[in-house]
Amino acid sequence: MKIILLILGVIAILFILSQLYFMSSQRNIEQYSFEVLETYDEIEIRQYEASLVTSVQLSSNDYKKSSSKGFSILAGYIFGGNDKNEKIAMTSPVAMTLKDSTTMMFLVPKKYSKENAIETGKVISASKPDFVGALTLYLENGIKDEFMTKWEGEFVRIDDNESLEELELLVSNINTENKIIFRANHGSNAYNIAGTFPEDKQEMLEKISLLAKHPENARPQGLRGF
Repeated sequence: MKIILLILGVIAILFILSQLYFMSSQRNIEQYSFEVLETYDEIEIRQYEASLVTSVQLSSNDYKKSSSKGFSILAGYIFGGNDKNEKIAMTSPVAMTLKDSTTMMFLVPKKYSKENAIETGKVISASKPDFVGALTLYLENGIKDEFMTKWEGEFVRIDDNESLEELELLVSNINTENKIIFRANHGSNAYNIAGTFPEDKQEMLEKISLLAKHPENARPQGLRGF
């Protein structure tokens, strides 16, 4: 009887320790902010901020098989199996799309700024959405500390020139024959860029290049925000 109680006690301790480890790991995973659009019994429809994703497309649309294989491929990539042999911190959430094929995506940490713009352009090209909007994350006075505490992450703000560089990389890497309405004219942005792919791509790039030479045309800081 004592042996059974001892075994049960060890199992209970191991269970508690595993739960504590899991909770600690979850707190250390960078999470992207989102807005809940709809709430149902057990699911939420969320809108996440624009972000860089690392994705893999699988020919199967079987959820169980695709989720297991897709996770394995992406895990290998972020654990060092990439062209830089660099380990990339995991983020939350992991996203999947199920159509005739399956696409699984990891959101990449925000520090990968230029890679963000380039790879996002490639994803847009592959997914062929009808509309793309580019906004700037703007932390208004009084909420930065709250934001940093809530998301437990690093926030590195880029300046207007760096923002234009990212925008140029994004537009340059959107290659599609399908019509895509593109808008980067939100009140949070320093500059207004708008057009439709593919016919307006070169015109947008020329405007970005022109604006980079005339920073006086940027929207005043006091007029930016959501």
